[in-house]
Amino acid sequence: MFRFLLFSVLFLIGASRGIGQIKPAAPQRNGPLWQTSQVLPFSPLPYPHSQANALSEADPLARFSTFPIQFERPARIIRDDTTGLPVFIQGKAPARHLIAHRSSALENQVFSYLEHHKEALGMAIPEESFSVRESWQDALGWTHVRLLQTHLGVEVYGGELLAHLKDGAVEFLNGRYHRAPSTRQVAPTIGAAEALALAWKSLGYPEGPPALAPALAPLIGEQTALQKLVVRMPRSGASPERLAWYMELAPGISRRYAVFVDAHTGAILESFSQLCHLGAGHVHTPQPLSPPTPQPLNPLTPDAFALPLIDGPDSATAKDLQGVNRRIYNYRSGNLYFLMDVTRSMFNAARSQLPGGPQGAIWTIDADNKVDSENLQLFQVTSANNTWNNPAAISAHYNAGRAYEYYLKTFKRNSINGKGGNIISIINIADDDGTGLDNAYWNGNAIFYGNGKQAFSSLARGLDVAGHEMTHGVIQNAANMEYYGESGALNESFADIFGVMIDREDFKIGEDVVKLSVFPSGAMRDMANPNNGGKSLSDRGWQPAHTGEQYTGDADNGGVHINSGIPNRAFYLFATAVGKETAEQVYFYALTNLLTRTSRFIDCRLAVAQAAKVLFNASVAAAAEQAFTTVGISGSTPPTSQPGAYAANPGEQFILAVDTDSTGMFIYDLNGQSVGTLATNEKIISKPSITDDGSVILYVNANRQIRYQILNWTTGQTQSGTLSSQSIWRNAAIAKDGDKIAAITAEYEPQIYVASLVNSAKAKFFPLYSPTFTEGVQSGQVRYADALEWDLAGEYVVYDALNQVSLLGGAPYLYWDIGILHAWDNPADQPAKGDIEKLITGLSERESIGFPAFSKNSPNIIAFDYVIDVDGNNVFTEADEYYLIGLDIQKGTLRTVLQNNTFGIPNYGVDDDYLLFDNEASNGVTQVAFVQLKTDKLSPAANPGVFLSQRMWASWFATGQRVLTDAKERPGPEQALSVFPNPFDGTLQIALELPQAGDLQASLWDALGRRVWTASFPGQPSGAFGHALSLPALPAGAYVLRLKHNGHTWTRQVIRNP
Repeated sequence: MFRFLLFSVLFLIGASRGIGQIKPAAPQRNGPLWQTSQVLPFSPLPYPHSQANALSEADPLARFSTFPIQFERPARIIRDDTTGLPVFIQGKAPARHLIAHRSSALENQVFSYLEHHKEALGMAIPEESFSVRESWQDALGWTHVRLLQTHLGVEVYGGELLAHLKDGAVEFLNGRYHRAPSTRQVAPTIGAAEALALAWKSLGYPEGPPALAPALAPLIGEQTALQKLVVRMPRSGASPERLAWYMELAPGISRRYAVFVDAHTGAILESFSQLCHLGAGHVHTPQPLSPPTPQPLNPLTPDAFALPLIDGPDSATAKDLQGVNRRIYNYRSGNLYFLMDVTRSMFNAARSQLPGGPQGAIWTIDADNKVDSENLQLFQVTSANNTWNNPAAISAHYNAGRAYEYYLKTFKRNSINGKGGNIISIINIADDDGTGLDNAYWNGNAIFYGNGKQAFSSLARGLDVAGHEMTHGVIQNAANMEYYGESGALNESFADIFGVMIDREDFKIGEDVVKLSVFPSGAMRDMANPNNGGKSLSDRGWQPAHTGEQYTGDADNGGVHINSGIPNRAFYLFATAVGKETAEQVYFYALTNLLTRTSRFIDCRLAVAQAAKVLFNASVAAAAEQAFTTVGISGSTPPTSQPGAYAANPGEQFILAVDTDSTGMFIYDLNGQSVGTLATNEKIISKPSITDDGSVILYVNANRQIRYQILNWTTGQTQSGTLSSQSIWRNAAIAKDGDKIAAITAEYEPQIYVASLVNSAKAKFFPLYSPTFTEGVQSGQVRYADALEWDLAGEYVVYDALNQVSLLGGAPYLYWDIGILHAWDNPADQPAKGDIEKLITGLSERESIGFPAFSKNSPNIIAFDYVIDVDGNNVFTEADEYYLIGLDIQKGTLRTVLQNNTFGIPNYGVDDDYLLFDNEASNGVTQVAFVQLKTDKLSPAANPGVFLSQRMWASWFATGQRVLTDAKERPGPEQALSVFPNPFDGTLQIALELPQAGDLQASLWDALGRRVWTASFPGQPSGAFGHALSLPALPAGAYVLRLKHNGHTWTRQVIRNP
């Protein structure tokens, strides 16, 4: 797995490292080195009854004074999984990059930020590739700037970034863009008029747009709603970029299309419907139509209602489609009452011509079940005496008012467009063949309701249906997500989300309008269970609940109604974890401030988590991240150039460091602010080792005992203790998942001790040896190991070791090299055979390498120190040469990161875009420095900077959860596990068919990704296993139960009853 051979490493690339220390007494070997068989210190902490900020001031964590920070802070960069381009960048840019020639200070800040991150963006001159389209300020004081990507002055379709500023400085950037197009031909051969004619012809209108009845104009808008020249990038690598005319065309009230026409050839590159339906079952397809037949004067035109304005607003009580009496608001003009609500604060009397042309009204209109998309006659819904016997009209009118009030009261949004525009509902819409329409839709200007046929009753009956369709309008006026692929699925998902928040009895869509003969589950969609009683796409109402089930075909505009089930479930999990009131605020902020036209699922995750941080706190953000993780939407997808890479830890990031006098550990945020202190009364002689989620820290104290600190990131409390009180240890490293440790003794002998923290009977001493020999070597001997670190999967331990080599005809010499020990067999869950491979062979005399550190996310990437013993005295001093090196094991790529002045003892950042390392200041005191890396994770991207003074041995970590299993660990057979009752109260029963004998581990995780309970059942025989899990007192909500046995894992969501 790790084999790599490099002869004669000839490259340029402190605590000083002594050689030949006095050995202490040998350790006892008559049993396991741990004091108990159950390693009690690693039992979980009691679940807190209240949630406080992480690392609060409660004892034993105390605030610590901060040190001045030099240079820039590490930036967090998250990249797209296919293009490798950033979709999210967080971290302030230093003032030295400030651009001062833009037209405003705001633009100066934004383009300075782009300039600072131009290498990460992959752009030589970002100013030439983006232009500011708009900016706005939200209620919290954040300023948001929308940037459009351009190429030689032409817009690049779908290229859109959002810069977010607080107190005048850019805090983060998100969005999607394309690599710079290669074409230089941006002058169209086909003009705008010719392209428009070709587009209309492709939709079945060879003579151009059909003539419309006058009354339809406000319900359709401009028939050529948009036309612009763009560079259209391919949706996949199969087609080249094209200069194209992009048009949005609306032939009638039930048809609206996006069309791309090649600006050089006139070919139709792509065409798809933009009509936002409630469901995918009814989609209009373009049909050739003859010119429209003239129709009589439409009763909806102002001419038909030239009545004097006599009265004004009124109200009445009438029954809706559910048989419920509703208070509705209408308008009286002369001797008629119109179903037109002008009582809301958005109504603009000065701009209104009533009753035919209101501004800021909630207006319900009747299509009378006629069929004619271009010349449909529409009728006012009226009453001569203010009594109403039109349940469909009452439902549509009442539900529109409910949806308006929801947005106004919950988010202070003034109608669909945010500017007091009309909310128009049209009832009694027929299908193309004149029969009942089994759908409802938003056409860009109004909501249209069919009366149902086979699958639905009247669609106007559902409050969530009204909320869904009205939200499509809100989306159109906010992020305006393209109605195609993942962007379109997000469009549908957000419509569902706010539909169920308006009708907030449950998390179902359409439960009041579906027919059970078609939807046996009783709902059209179920956000809690998107499979909705089905097993596959062939079952009506089935949606994928996880990205593993995601639809990848072209139907339904690339699965907009199908794949919306995945983000729908993420919202359900988030809302049940933090509450609907919190969840809806987070999602609305993300929609209106953070998402863009071509946002994909990962962008939604990032936007929701960021919105949670802005509006609330890190705990709410962690709940959001966990919800998306559960449905398979990762928050940090590494570029595909890194084989076998893991998604980055999604939690809040911190840095752990030790005082230079080896007394006390300190935890800092990424701004260098101290947030906690640990072990302030202990001398620490080994670099602390920390689990991937930041919950356990292991170290050796001056008494040579292995000590631990357990951190509860919810309450800010810690628990400290001694893992081994035998005074025999020199270093210890805990596995990333906290299940195992590796340790070396103070005897300075060639072996590493490895043991399970779940079952202490599984322990082994591994002898160290050299599997290969360098040129001219007669014999080799490993003296002892020093630095230790586990790989991500918990199978391999990388270490450095002192070697003594005798040359033919010469005196022996000493050098350090790096070995990789196969320490654990994950499928068997027991110590491995102990095979060893050397990271690099062929080191020349006076060359040494040491202090290896795995990348946080790429198992093939390692950083380490390289030292040249200039005077050859086998003692490392300031006279020697020190370098930091990065190595890609799979590619055999070796890069010099920088030249240092002492041992760097490197550590990668959570996103692998930075290295932390020790450096000696001019006063001789060690300090923690950092260097930004390029995307290869090996090469420097900028000059190094100092992060912390008077600190050393830094480790960068995050508090989230992620799966750190080796590829050999696989999901167990789903049918082998039964969990009941679910939902549960205090006890949960599990029944599991074990395929072979072995240890079983169980753990429970909350929606924030925290492990709240764990248990182990060692030595279980094969066959049926049953157990009643006695769980601690847990708050109501969703949890994930995880079982692990002999390389198999099972996960099951469980619900704790209130």
